[in-house]
Amino acid sequence: MNDVTALSAILIPPQQERFRERFSLNDAPLQPVFTGWEKLVILSREAAFLFPRNARVGKTLEREAAVLEVLARYDLPFVPRLIGAWLDEDIYAHRFIATSRLQGASFSAMPATLALEDLVRFMRNLGSTLAVIHETVPMQAAAPQLPQGLPPSADNWREAGAVRDRWLQGALFRDTLAGAVEEAVELLGAGLEKEWSRAALRGAWRGALEDVAICAPVLVHGDVCEHQFLVDANLAITGVLDWGRAGIGHPLFDFDFGEWDTDLFRWEPQFEALRRALWEGYKARRDTVALPDFTSVHLLFSLVEAIFLWDRKWFGKPMTPWQKARLGLSLANVSGATRLLRL
Repeated sequence: MNDVTALSAILIPPQQERFRERFSLNDAPLQPVFTGWEKLVILSREAAFLFPRNARVGKTLEREAAVLEVLARYDLPFVPRLIGAWLDEDIYAHRFIATSRLQGASFSAMPATLALEDLVRFMRNLGSTLAVIHETVPMQAAAPQLPQGLPPSADNWREAGAVRDRWLQGALFRDTLAGAVEEAVELLGAGLEKEWSRAALRGAWRGALEDVAICAPVLVHGDVCEHQFLVDANLAITGVLDWGRAGIGHPLFDFDFGEWDTDLFRWEPQFEALRRALWEGYKARRDTVALPDFTSVHLLFSLVEAIFLWDRKWFGKPMTPWQKARLGLSLANVSGATRLLRL
């Protein structure tokens, strides 16, 4: 199907005519994009027009517009500029927005095809980019204009990860981390008892999570995954897209591989190397603030991934062979991360 025909899946011909007229697009080529969970996109040469798939998603789009308005003050070259928002029922049933179109190729298909050293290089670049986002927006000045916290995901598959998401929320903050440690020991301790007693795990994991809890809140993107980045030929990041789940929160919300598609998980045995590159790129840029050690960060997310798979084990459906293999890998990663703590 060519772009002209596919465009009708977003706007029927009378709507297309009004759209072209209103935005002076005349006979300009338009490229429809259908890959987003919540949005449909029409790309012109200079702009990206974002259409919510339904009324509920419209609130996410309003959130994105609010965040982009704040970010515009800081002139970050990899953040799209908000052009405007419109409600024009002759074009679309819901309010839509437009942003500037940034240069670069989508990173979305690359994790499955890159060599490990290239993926490590990208992760280092990503860490540095996240650091720029986290350190640029001053919380005191901008907090009143920014959404507080992260919205719950509306994706149906997330229901299966409810324990995982709740556990991560608890593990990141000092007031709730003790309960998160107890739950992790209860869920995973039996699988690690050949190496450590539950008491040893409890003490080591609590110490690591207390290290993680030192982070001050920042503006987080909230949905970091391969679909959100444009890159150049050297895998430098030229665009960070989709700010609809951004808000003020713990910086490590942006380091969760659980937001990524399954292509990344072919590299699960190398997650320590990938996460180390990501954290080193981040920490090198934010070297003037208190941040946890890599060992604590790696343990946190190794636990998150294992808890997700362990929760799936008891979710009421048989585990697939892929899920069983992932559970073994995730427990191996927890074991390796725990060893790094040098109990």
